[in-house]
Amino acid sequence: WRNLKYPHYFIEQSNNDPTKNTLEVLNEAYTNHDAPHQWNVRFYKPGEIREYQIDIDLRNGNVGEYERTLADTTFLPSVDADSALIIAESELEEKWGFNNSLYSLKEIKSEEKENRTDHEITFQSDEFVGKARYLYRITIQGNSVGSVYKMFWIPEEWEREYEKNTMGSQIRLIYSILIYIVFTILIFYSVLKLLKTSDIPWKYILLGAIAFISIELIDYINESTAFMSGYDTEKLVAEHVVSNILDDYAMGLAFNGLICAIAILAAYMMWPGMYSSFLKKKRKIYLKDALTTSLVACGFIAFIGLMNNLITVIFPNWISPGVFYYQPSETFFPAFGEFVIPIIAGTPFWALVGIILLYVHRHYF
Repeated sequence: WRNLKYPHYFIEQSNNDPTKNTLEVLNEAYTNHDAPHQWNVRFYKPGEIREYQIDIDLRNGNVGEYERTLADTTFLPSVDADSALIIAESELEEKWGFNNSLYSLKEIKSEEKENRTDHEITFQSDEFVGKARYLYRITIQGNSVGSVYKMFWIPEEWEREYEKNTMGSQIRLIYSILIYIVFTILIFYSVLKLLKTSDIPWKYILLGAIAFISIELIDYINESTAFMSGYDTEKLVAEHVVSNILDDYAMGLAFNGLICAIAILAAYMMWPGMYSSFLKKKRKIYLKDALTTSLVACGFIAFIGLMNNLITVIFPNWISPGVFYYQPSETFFPAFGEFVIPIIAGTPFWALVGIILLYVHRHYF
């Protein structure tokens, strides 16, 4: 979700206005005007300061926004502000669902480039909930359309209040940081202490870390759909590729490998004999307990889902802020990233973390 403050404002103002229905306001805003999630498609040529970006609505494949980037030195025949306004209105009405009778001109900003004049034109609607308005922002580069954006406007005073850090949020942040620091120190202290008395099978610890890294590498590759999104066309493609691989992939894998190795090592020393329980001759006695635990976990998940649905039915105007945190999967194989990786890597890792935290809690608290 690109910005949570807008739906937050819409919900707040709808609840304060008995003539407004929250769901209808949100549906109107994010169906007929803007899109909550959009694919960004970029067209460019390496070495040229000229590119096109198109935002496509995930739900229906319609083009939601458009931007053309040109060098400041690019020549285009220029027009005055009045002519640019005519071009903008014609373009928006013809291709972007703009109704001139429902919008008024908010502002025009003109900028003189080296070989052309650009005009940024903003149209605004009437207030549709609280003081919120719909906006269309279009840029005329020379005598042609350079960009089209659809957005919202809300009062600046409300935005400042929304973004202000409260005493409670600062306390929660400090408390969270302290908890992380304390537990990290205790975990490292416990590992160093146990190393003095434990006989460590380093070979298997290393193999376990490599297994986690291998899964992480597959996940990295699956999530590399936006690998070239930050590419600066003024640079060489090879420079961008090498920099990304070294900075993001190599450093990330090295850090994750170290963390996984520490987790495997710590769990081995804190729960002696844990890994031997997976041997074929020993694991049968644990299958019944494992099945029972899995069924209980599934039951809890189903119960939580039932309660969420029940609350929505009883209070139709109440919308949990958590629903706006959904992000579409930017991967080659979404199901693989959403289900397979968490099962084969996430579950074992957090099980090890749980063992470590249990040990620390028992010994120091």
